[in-house]
Formats: sequence, C-alpha cells, structure tokens
Amino acid sequence: LVVTLLAGLYPAVKLAGFQPVKALKNKIGGEAQRGLSMRRSLIVFQLVISQVLIVSTIIAVQQINHFMKQPLGLNSHAVVEFNIPENGGDRMRMLSERILAIPGVVNFSASNTGSIADGQWSGDFEATVNGKFVDEGAVVKMADENFIDTYGIELLYGENLVRSDTATRFLVNETLAKKIGYTNPQDAIGTPVNLWGRRALITGVVRDFNANSLRERIAPTTILCNADAYFKGAVRLKTENMSATLDKVKGVWEDMFANHVYESKFLDDVISGLYDAERRVSRLVGMFAGVAIFIGCIGLFGLVSFMARSRTKEVGIRKSLGASVGQVVLLFSKEFMILIGVSFVISVPITYYFMEEWLNNFEYRIRPGVVTFFIGVAFTCVVVLATVGVRSLKAATANPVDALRDE
Repeated sequence: LVVTLLAGLYPAVKLAGFQPVKALKNKIGGEAQRGLSMRRSLIVFQLVISQVLIVSTIIAVQQINHFMKQPLGLNSHAVVEFNIPENGGDRMRMLSERILAIPGVVNFSASNTGSIADGQWSGDFEATVNGKFVDEGAVVKMADENFIDTYGIELLYGENLVRSDTATRFLVNETLAKKIGYTNPQDAIGTPVNLWGRRALITGVVRDFNANSLRERIAPTTILCNADAYFKGAVRLKTENMSATLDKVKGVWEDMFANHVYESKFLDDVISGLYDAERRVSRLVGMFAGVAIFIGCIGLFGLVSFMARSRTKEVGIRKSLGASVGQVVLLFSKEFMILIGVSFVISVPITYYFMEEWLNNFEYRIRPGVVTFFIGVAFTCVVVLATVGVRSLKAATANPVDALRDE
C-alpha cells in the first residue's frame, strides 16, 4: 500500500503542478526535462538492486560448487549410515558379525556420530610432551576397529585400533599430533594420553579428514573404542546389487532392534544435506534477482516508451537526414549504458561487502574475482539492451512522415 501510494503520488504532484495555459500550449518540456533526473535515479536504483542480486547468486553458486569439490579426507561413495538404538559389547559384536556375513557388504563399523556431521563429541585431550603438560580440545570419535577402513580414512603411521569394548589405544589425526607439540606427527606414537579418565597410548596417526562440515577447518580429532557409545552404524557396499544388499542389512537390523524403526541414508546424501541452507540462500537470491530484473525491465520499457514519444519529431528529422535504424537505436541506448555504468560502480562495493561477510562464515571459501562482477554487469547489459532495443527499434522503423506530420 505504501509503495503504491508513493508510486502514484509523485506523478500526481507533478501533473498538479503544471499550469493549464502552458500545458495547453505544449510548453511543459522544461518541466519534463527537470523530472528526468528522478527517472534516471530510479532506473539506477533498480539496476543496482539487479546487479547486486545477480552477482550474489553467482557467488553463492560458486561457493556451493567449491564445497562439493573439496577433498574430505575420506571416501563417502557407497557408504550407508543408520542409527543404532541399543548398544553394548555383545550386541555390537553380534550386529557386526551378522552384517559382515551379508554378500555385498565390504565392511561395517559402529561409532558414536559417524564420520562427518554438524554435531560432534568433544573433550580435553591431555598428554605430557617433551616434559610439558598439554591440554588440547579435540573432536572425540568413539569407534570400533573397522572405522577407518569403512570410511576410507588413511592410516599414515603406527597401528590401527584392535577389537575392544573400552579404550586400549588412541588414534589421532595429523592436526591433533601437531597441536600437542609434535612437528612430525609420527613422533606422537607411544605417547601416554588421558581423555575423560581413559588412559592409553597413541598407537597410530591418521590423515586429516573432515569430521565437521566444510564451514569449519579440520579439527584435532582422536578415535578410540567404547562399545557403550556406538549410536551410528556404517556399511560400505559393493556397487553391484546395492538395493538387494541394503534390504538384507535392513532385515538384520530389524531382527535385532524389533521395537525400533529403521532409517538409513547414503553418506553422500548426509554430506550434501549439510549445505541445504546454502542452497536455499542461493535459490532465494536467484529468485529475487529474477523478480528485480523483471520489474526493472518493466520500468525500462516504460521509460523508453516515454522517450520515444517525446522525441518522435527528433527521430523523424534524423531519419529524414539519413540516420540509419542502428543510429536511432543507439540514440536511445547510449543513455542507458551510462546508467548501467553508474549502477555498476555503486553495486560493486555493496555486493563485495555483503558477500564477504557471508563467505567469512566458511573455512573453505572462494575469493570472488573481477570476472564475477563483470559477468553480472554483462548480463545486465544484455537484459537492458534487449528491453530498450525492442521499443527503440519500433521508433526507429516508423515512417518519418508520420512523425513530422502536424495535427
């Protein structure tokens, strides 16, 4: 209501301000000319909004694509995760043995949170390194001995976990080994450590992998056994007959947890789902960009129509003196190209500021280049020239005799 009122108020005030005598004598050209600055300002405002949204959409899509191409430090292909509603040593061993016996299952692992998720367990990792006590916060993975093989995490140094219901060994990633004071991660092997009162030695170092989403940097991570904390199961499948294999896995699960509902997800889908919010932002900004462009085109078409009508005789005289259709179209277009240039200068710092603020939420982020901004202005130029060209072409191809004929 407010926008509609304001949109109607300006032309109403302008028309009410015309003197009847001058209006009847067609001497309001000077009034109209002064009003042109307002129209230009509104067109620039529309173009600024359009360019900000276009470039923002491009940057958001580039950031999401950058996410999906980042190496995670693990192999998520053909891995299915499901919840484990009841745990404990004997139950976990039985579940593992029955699932591993299914043809088509490459490996099975049970852990507290799986491999990668937004919510992770954490704790204080205590050790004495080179005579110095260190206390480092770390992501804690409670997992069985099949964890790194199931998820395709590389063991760089030392030995893997062994089957155990409680912590007898610790695995650490490269980042944690360096955080507690080892320049060479291999030197961490054999170090006595303490976590939540559990004391054991570091027996292996794994390659860094993303335990959290790619919004965050790789965290110091430790992996240890604790059968009472296994709430997530993961199955690596052979690519042949995956559907049949999954049905058998589901059958085993439902047989062991008859009072619960089975739900599973491919790890690729879990990882993809971590960035649904970013995709929604991208789609939303893209939709707003489309609406802004559409509204801008309507405004441009109206302004060009007004210009063509007010300059009918000028166009007729130019054509009578030999002006080509292209020259007449250029006559109408060059002013809008200037307006696009002005809007580009205004939109660049606005877009850069807001998108930098958004991108700073991510550890793995792109650095928008000059090309991205020029793509936005190029797209705007195409849309504007197409809109302006349609109306100006009609004026340029009109018969000059009709334009010069007096009433």
